[in-house]
Amino acid sequence: MQVKISKLNGKDLIKALELKYIFPEEECYVSNVINTYEEYKDKDYIHWIQCKKNTSVYWYTCGMITYGLDIDENKNNCWWIQRLMIIPEYRRKGIACQAIKIVLNNIPDNLNIYTSITENNIKSQKLFSKMGFIKTNRKWENEIIWQYKN
Repeated sequence: MQVKISKLNGKDLIKALELKYIFPEEECYVSNVINTYEEYKDKDYIHWIQCKKNTSVYWYTCGMITYGLDIDENKNNCWWIQRLMIIPEYRRKGIACQAIKIVLNNIPDNLNIYTSITENNIKSQKLFSKMGFIKTNRKWENEIIWQYKN
């Protein structure tokens, strides 16, 4: 399956607000509507994840990923992957891995890349570990910060 990401536009906001987090069976999410809207109105961080079968000409929306430039605790520029959501019927097909790879390939090598994951979200921890992220000793609110090590 081929995967690409593209910036979310205003007409797509309603679809984005209806998505659930990548592993909804875990107690790892807050209100999608409020957080997605807050990020969208101020920043250009939200991207659709689109996929298509190799034999198809049509791209389908299969999820959403948010990422952007931020400042770490030492006031250095860094990148954060804030959210990764996949529509249920597209899960377990490698789409999340491909989307993360696309994001990592679009971020400059000279900056740190972080994500944060709750302690009980084992599936997301395994996913980001597989993609080269390492658990740190730091926390952001109730989430553990993971750093990409390339």
